[in-house]
Amino acid sequence: MFMSRTDAKVDAKGRVFVPAAFRKELAGEMRLVARIDTSGHYLMVMSREDWDRKIETLMANIDEWDPEEQDTLQQLVGEAEYLEIDAQGRTLIPKRVAEKLNFGTEVSFVGMADKFAIWDKAQYDEVASGRDPLYVRMKKLKRNNG
Repeated sequence: MFMSRTDAKVDAKGRVFVPAAFRKELAGEMRLVARIDTSGHYLMVMSREDWDRKIETLMANIDEWDPEEQDTLQQLVGEAEYLEIDAQGRTLIPKRVAEKLNFGTEVSFVGMADKFAIWDKAQYDEVASGRDPLYVRMKKLKRNNG
């Protein structure tokens, strides 16, 4: 499970060290899948195995003759990227993604249980400061989910 938040510097080539705790959680998996989250705020990263499982489930429920459903699949898969962790524990954030997300020289890795997010640090700090307190959100979840 990916937990916690770790800030990291992005080097001039667009590489960043994946936090040691996250690398340990990946248990040797060096090939990841990343895509810009549907909110458009951050890069969502997961193991290749988890990605494949999610896509297989999605494909089992998609009508291959429905243009809208095929377009959804195309958006999801077509915008995904493979990320590799090198021997030093770094990954290269694709330039296209970094530009779209306005990544600066510092990012924040944020655990999300079965996946993690990579945010521009300043943007994460801004979004986090404007959030409702956690207890308010948890109460809403409890009301909505019984």
